[in-house]
Amino acid sequence: LDGLEPLYADNALIPCLATRDEIERWGAHGRRLGRRLPANVHVDTGMARTGLEAAEYFAMERRCLDGIEALHIMSH
Repeated sequence: LDGLEPLYADNALIPCLATRDEIERWGAHGRRLGRRLPANVHVDTGMARTGLEAAEYFAMERRCLDGIEALHIMSH
């Protein structure tokens, strides 16, 4: 997203979040707006291309996911 959170949210675009930083920024933007923003979360299941490691996703603090409505958890 790299700073494009308002553009995505204002235009009802649904991002695919592949890093902890993206998840934290998208969740923070949702909290600022006072609503949960939809997103897909990309989890790497072993191909080591992109996405969070599954253990990292499940170990994330609940706070990181506040403000996000995860529509899909996707992988390769």
